[in-house]
Amino acid sequence: MSFEILKPQIQIIPKNSGIYKFLDSNDRVLYVGKAKNLHKRLSSYMNKNALSTRILRMVTLAKKIEFVITKTEVEALLLEHNLIKKLSPDYNILLKDDKTFPQILITNHQYPQISKYRGLKNNKGQYFGPFISAYDVNRTIDILRKNFQIRNCSDQEFKSRKKPCLEYQIKKCSAPCVQNISIDDYSNDVKNAIDVLTGKSREVQDKFQKLMEEFSAKMEYEKALIYRDKIKALNGIQTKQNINFDKAQDFDMINAVAINQRICFYVSFYRLGQNYGAKPYFFELEEEGSVGEVLLNFIGQFYLSEKPPSALFIDIEINDKKLMEQYLSELKGKKVEIILPKKGEKSQLMADNKNIATQILEQKISHNMSNKKLLLELKKTFDLPKIPQRIEVYDNSHISGENAVGAIITAGADGFIKSGYRKYNMKNEFYEIKTKLPKDDTAMLKQVLYRRFSSTKNTNLPDLLIIDGGKGQLSSATEILAELKIKIPLICMSKGIKRNAGDETYHQDGKESFALARNSPLAFYLQRLRDEAHRFAINSHRQRRAKNFIIEEK
Repeated sequence: MSFEILKPQIQIIPKNSGIYKFLDSNDRVLYVGKAKNLHKRLSSYMNKNALSTRILRMVTLAKKIEFVITKTEVEALLLEHNLIKKLSPDYNILLKDDKTFPQILITNHQYPQISKYRGLKNNKGQYFGPFISAYDVNRTIDILRKNFQIRNCSDQEFKSRKKPCLEYQIKKCSAPCVQNISIDDYSNDVKNAIDVLTGKSREVQDKFQKLMEEFSAKMEYEKALIYRDKIKALNGIQTKQNINFDKAQDFDMINAVAINQRICFYVSFYRLGQNYGAKPYFFELEEEGSVGEVLLNFIGQFYLSEKPPSALFIDIEINDKKLMEQYLSELKGKKVEIILPKKGEKSQLMADNKNIATQILEQKISHNMSNKKLLLELKKTFDLPKIPQRIEVYDNSHISGENAVGAIITAGADGFIKSGYRKYNMKNEFYEIKTKLPKDDTAMLKQVLYRRFSSTKNTNLPDLLIIDGGKGQLSSATEILAELKIKIPLICMSKGIKRNAGDETYHQDGKESFALARNSPLAFYLQRLRDEAHRFAINSHRQRRAKNFIIEEK
């Protein structure tokens, strides 16, 4: 039926370049695509035999086609990926984790500040990264501050200081806020830090080695020990600066590995001759699909959030390579090349990374098989309508109701889904207007559930809710879901009297509460989910409390 509805619409679509959207009967966008010739591309959707299972299902649901004409195909590609990122259509290949990676920023103030930074490079200064791991960024900043005592305070705090803060006492800052160090000496410390970040850690260590020997010769052993400790600390950074490439070259590598219809794209960052880490991304491969097609979509979406390097190395051929180079060049503002290395050191590095990617994917497949068995057991044990593919787990954290934070973590067959993590700072007015209850755990839970599910823009609804709590939480959650007319299976898990892991009791609406065997794999799995929610809630609460403490101190 949909083919008959769509054919007349396609007939009037022009042959220009642009993007198109398939919409269902509720005007919900199902799919976004781009084309050099809109009419020709959309006409191809009317050939049922040439469509993959996924696209055939999408066309069957579609009732309307919308399009936007663009001046060039590159402009169409940019618009396509921006819309995919914004709308998350069900039938597009989606990059689920599109968070930006952390960088290190050293500002260009008279007394520069060093900090971890995410997002667009709007602040003036020098950026180093991106780093895959926030831990690596924090650790590197910590080492640099211990060695060079560079401030990390905000400009407002820097200007308002009348005496050195605790960072000065623990020797992580030289207190430039109160002119405790000259501009020249501070600038020299900043230069040394930049040298380390640009791969010149060995040169800085050599300077420290000479100073250590000089102080030792003068029998000023305490000062000599300081420089000995600095050299040791910099060894932690030096070990990562052993890539012998041109230090002026910035590039990324993406390795593609496919096993049993599962794909792993292993992305590695190399900046200024240093390896800034690597991260795997996983996708399902359709029977009719190709790894190259998925890689093309992945590249398009990945670099919307992360600025492209000057060169991108890949290990499989992709269609529209020239178009993708133009697209990346447009995002960067400079020329970007996509290269398939055939020989030399880059080719060897690609081969090494591919071996790592293969091992990661094999482990992932093995882990997923175990997870799928657990999810099937979860369905049977709790009599769920279907095997849950997306689970949300709820917890909150506070001290006597203050700085209260509600937290949600998300999990599925692939493990924890970090893009589905959410935290809610509790709003006092909500208690008065919505719950009319004191700020206890059940009222906090009601607020989180209401704010999570009351929005009309809700997408990616879970198949199961798990809440850390007992019958009180179960009653509150059931009440809110009924009010919002949301039908999602719900489980509450409460600890025993001694609050020991393994003594949990499980509660469901309209059913008898029960416990699982202590050595049950399902019990361990549910405890792991609950513990992750608890960890996330506590960390979120601590962050809010620390922020409010700083404000009150000022």
